[in-house]
Amino acid sequence: MARIALVNLPFQAEVASVAQTSVGPPMGLAYLAAVLRDAGHTVRLLDANALGLSLGDIGREIVDFEPQVVGTTAATPSIGLADRFGRMVHNLFSHPVPVVVGGPHASALPAETLAQFPGIDVAVVGEGESIAAPLVSTLAEGLLPERIPGVAFRTEKRSGRSRVDADVQVNPQAPPVQELDRLPFPARDLLPNRRYRTIDAWPTTCMVAMRGCPAGCNYCNVPGLAGRMVRRRTPQNVVAEMTDVSARYGVRHFSFLDDTFSTSRSWVESFCQALATSGLSSEVTWSCLTRPDLVDLPLLRTMKEAGLTRLEMGIESGSPAVLDMLGKGARIEQIREAFSMARQVGLVTLGFAMVNTPEETLEDLEKTAEEVLSIDPDFLQLSFCTPYPGTLLFDYCRENGLLLTTDWEEYRFLRTPVIRHRHLTDSQVVDRHREILRRFYARPGKAARLARLALLHPSTAKSFAFTSYLAVRHLFGKR
Repeated sequence: MARIALVNLPFQAEVASVAQTSVGPPMGLAYLAAVLRDAGHTVRLLDANALGLSLGDIGREIVDFEPQVVGTTAATPSIGLADRFGRMVHNLFSHPVPVVVGGPHASALPAETLAQFPGIDVAVVGEGESIAAPLVSTLAEGLLPERIPGVAFRTEKRSGRSRVDADVQVNPQAPPVQELDRLPFPARDLLPNRRYRTIDAWPTTCMVAMRGCPAGCNYCNVPGLAGRMVRRRTPQNVVAEMTDVSARYGVRHFSFLDDTFSTSRSWVESFCQALATSGLSSEVTWSCLTRPDLVDLPLLRTMKEAGLTRLEMGIESGSPAVLDMLGKGARIEQIREAFSMARQVGLVTLGFAMVNTPEETLEDLEKTAEEVLSIDPDFLQLSFCTPYPGTLLFDYCRENGLLLTTDWEEYRFLRTPVIRHRHLTDSQVVDRHREILRRFYARPGKAARLARLALLHPSTAKSFAFTSYLAVRHLFGKR
C-alpha cells in the first residue's frame, strides 16, 4: 500500500474579498482521503489554506511524511499555484514523486494543463473517488496510468528532478459515482475542524448532499465537472453524517455546498423530516444554495422549521437581457419574490450578482445596482463575470475577442475583470464594482439590520465581527 499526501493549497488570500470571507473544509480531498484509507493506503491530509501555511511550510510537512504520491485540487485561478507546488515537490525529493491535480480547471483542460504546467504530472478529469485507489497504486509502483480512466498524463516518466519533453495522453472519462451513499463519510478527523467559518457561524463545516446540476447557466462549470443529472444521497445518509460530525467535533452549523439544493421538493421534505425524527433539527442549523425559481413559501417554512437559517440564491443581473444572455432561466420577478418569501419566513439571505457581463451596457450595469438595492439581501456577493474554461461563456468570449487575458491567475471572480467591457476600461469596471458594494453596505439601515442579526444570534457574533472587519477593510481601504 502507498503513502499519499493530499494538500489543500493556500489559495484564500488570493481570491477572498468582502463577499467571500468563508473558509470551508476541502470536501473533495476529504472524500478522496476516506476512499484511499478504506483501500488500505496511508493518507496525510493537510489543509494549508485553513492553517495559513506557506508553500515552504507545506514542503517541510510533506518531506517528513515521505509520500510516494502527492495530490491536490485547483480551480482556474489557483492552477498556477498548483504548478508551483508541484515543482517544489519535484525538487524536494531525489526520486520521482508524481503530483496529481484534480478540480475544475484540470477537468476542463486536461491536455492543456499538462502542456502548460510542468509541475503537474497527472490531471484527473471529473470525479475521482472511483479511480483514486488504483491510480495511487499504479503511480506508487512507478508505472504510467495507461489503463486508468478519467486521467491525463505525460507519456514519458520523470527521472529524478529532470524531465524530458513528452506527449500527453487523455484517457476516456470515468463514469460518475451513481450511488453516493456507498461513499465513506469524508475524513474530517484529518482536518482542523475548528478553523472553518462562514459569515454567520464559527466553527462550521460543509456538507455535500448531491452532485450535478440540471440548470443551463452558461457561466457555470459544474455540469462539466459533475454532469447535469442530479445524483442524491438519501436523506437518512446525510443526517447520519451530520449527527456523527456534531457529536465528534461539536459543530452546530452546516453549510450545504450543493448548487441547487431544492431541485427535488420531495427530497427536501424527506430531509427535513429526517432531521426532525433524529432530533437534530433542534440542535443544529444549516444553510444552502438554490435557485429563486425552485422555492415557494410552504417549502421555505418547512426548511426553516428544520433548522435552515441562511438561504443563498443568484440575482446575477437586474437586466432581463443580461439574464437571457447568461442562460439564467429565471425572471426578475421570480428572483424578487424568492428573496421576499425568504425574508417573510425569517431566513438570512445571501444574494449573488455580477457586473461586467458580455455585451453589458451602462444601462444594464445601473439596473443591476438598482436591483440589488431593491431586493436587499442581508449579504451581497458581487463578482466580476468570469468566463471559466469549460463553460459556454468562455467559448463565447474567446470567439468574440472579449478576453482581456488568458493568465489564469487573473481569473479571480471577486477581484479582477477579465472580460473586455465595450464602454468602460477595466479600471473603471473595478471602480463601479466597488461603488455598488459601497452603496449596498454603507447604508445606515443596512448596518443596523446586520447588527440586529448579530444580537439575535449571539453564537454568530465572533464570525460576524470578523466578517465586518474584512468588509470595512475591503470597501474603504486602498485597492
